Order: sequence, then C-alpha cells, then structure tokens
Amino acid sequence: MDIHAQPKSPFPLVLVLLVLAVLAMVVGLAGAFSVLAVHVASGRLSLVTVGWMGLLLVSGGVAGGVLWALGWLCQRHHEQGQVLGRIARAVEALAESGPRGVGAGTDGPAAPAEAGQGGDQGGIVEQLRELNINVLLSEDQRRAKYEHVLGAEVRQLVQRVERSAAGGDAPAAESALERLRHLAPDHPELARLSEVVGEARGAFEARELAEAASDVEELMSAGKFDEAKAAAERLLGRYPARPEAVTLLARVRREAEALRLEQRRRMLAKVEKEATARHWRAALAAAEELLEAYPDSPEAAEVRSTLRTLTDNARIEEARELRDEIRDLLSRRRYAEALARARDLIRRFPTTAAAEELRTQMARLEELASSEGEARRP
Repeated sequence: MDIHAQPKSPFPLVLVLLVLAVLAMVVGLAGAFSVLAVHVASGRLSLVTVGWMGLLLVSGGVAGGVLWALGWLCQRHHEQGQVLGRIARAVEALAESGPRGVGAGTDGPAAPAEAGQGGDQGGIVEQLRELNINVLLSEDQRRAKYEHVLGAEVRQLVQRVERSAAGGDAPAAESALERLRHLAPDHPELARLSEVVGEARGAFEARELAEAASDVEELMSAGKFDEAKAAAERLLGRYPARPEAVTLLARVRREAEALRLEQRRRMLAKVEKEATARHWRAALAAAEELLEAYPDSPEAAEVRSTLRTLTDNARIEEARELRDEIRDLLSRRRYAEALARARDLIRRFPTTAAAEELRTQMARLEELASSEGEARRP
C-alpha cells in the first residue's frame, strides 16, 4: 500500500455491505416465518419445522453479522490509512526541510540557530512516532500507557508543589496543586500538600506585607501621604482578610490626618502672627493660602471671619507705602513721577486717608510737574 497516496473513501462499499447485511437478516427472518406459516396452514407442524426455522434464522443472522463486520473492517482500515498517510507526509516534509536547514547557512553565527531547528524537528519527529505507536496500540494498551504517563505527571506535580513551597514561591505551588487536584482528585498526598501550600502562602503573604509596610513607611517619612495611602489601599485590596493590611491603612489615614491638622494650625498661627505684627498684606496672603488648601476646615472658617478686616488693612498698608514713596519722590524733586504715583493711589484706594490727603495736593503737584517739564525743554 502506498501510504503517501490519499486513500479513497470506502463509503460506497461499506454502505453496500451494510445493506446486504440487513437484507440477509431480513431474508432469514422472512424464510423462517414463511416455513412456519406453511406448516401451520397444512397442520403439519413438527420438530423438523422448528429446526428449519432455526436454521434460516441462524443463517440470516450469521450472514448479516459477517457482512456488517466486513463493512466495519473496511472503515477501520480506511481510518488507519489516513492517519498513517498524514504521519508519513509530515515525516517526509521534516526530512526534506532538515538538509536545507543545515546547509542553508555556512557562516558561524547561523550554526546555533540550525542546531535549535534540528532539535525542534527531532522533537516533532518523536511526537509523530509516538502518535504512530498509539494508533497501532489496542484500547487496553493505550489505557495502560495513559495511566503510566498520568502517574509520571502526578509524581512530577507532587515534587513541584513541594519544591515551590520550600522555595517560598506560593503562587507556583498553588498552581501545581490545582493541576494535581484536577488530574488526581483522590491522591492520598492532597491533604498534606494542601497544608504545605497553606503554610507557604502564609509565609509569602507575611513577607509581602512586611515589604509593603516598609515602602509605606518610607513614603510617609517623605511626606508623600497620598502615595502611601494608595499603596496601603492596594495592599488591602489584595489581602482584605489580613489584619496587618487593615491596620496599615488605618495608620496611614490617622497620620495623614494628623499631618493635615498640624499644617492647618501652623498656617493659622502664621496668619495671627503677621496680623499681630501689623503686616497686613503678609497676613492676607497667609489667610488666602489657608483657604485654598483647606477650605472646609475649622481653621478656614475662623479666618473667613477676619478676612474683611485683613483685606481692608492690607489696602491701607499698601496705600501708605505708596504715599511714602510719593513723599520721597517730592523730596528729590521728581514731580512728574510723584504725580503719576499719586493718581495711581487715588484710583486704586479712593476711600483711604492717604487718597483724601493727596486729593487736596493734586493741584500743587500738577503745577510742579508742569514746571519740571518746562524746565527740561531745550
């Protein structure tokens, strides 16, 4: 038989054999009933009649069974031929690609790649050979081989669970244990291995919690409480049942709130200090900073009650500073600059005492500035 050729479908032959098998059984059955009917009608029913009936029934059944078996064997032979043909074509393709892979590259760097390709092809050929063997095995032989392979994999999984647990790799140990439960749910070592993996998981979580707590401590020491809170929340999301994670997040929130309280009190103290020293603009700037950072805090409410006073006093303070600058310019006979500053003061702070004082002097300032301008003309 040419295993490289695509085998033709035996379906027509199988169908004919099955039809003949059915006809043989039907003919045997019909013949038996015909003999029975003839002898009953003639009143000559005897043991000979029963013998002929049995012979016809057995003959029809045997002929039908033989024909059905021939049809099944044809179909089975066709299926095995297809499998062997696929295996032969795959092996032939690999054999043809092997020499090309080896001879394609003569340079030094190509050699490792070719060796890797040869190893991969060897593995594929080995798998195809194993498939060919499995096809030729009987059902009992395949079952025995499967149990042998399954036992080997189970032993490897047991070793992997123990090795991963001993190395502290709890996720790998859990993965191997889950695979073992799937393959061998009645394995006698499952209870012991579950305890081993549970201990490894506990140690793994404790180590991860300790590392996370150390990272959070560093963030809090650097004043990065938002990042510390986010890290603690992620840790609690991973281990919601661990009290260490709950305690860590509560501590971060508590210390963050303590820091915010300290900052609010320090900012309020700065406002009060500047106001006591009558540095009104500095006090107003500190108050606005507090309101922007903590608008809903009790300290912000306290500052709001004095904000109008701080604003008015800051305006008066700035107006007085402008007035002093104007006086300095007048003392140095820089009348034009003094006039410009006076107009700016009256425009920005019209209700202050400094503005009222300057309004009474504007005519004289304008006269002096005009005289200064005429004196500078060529």
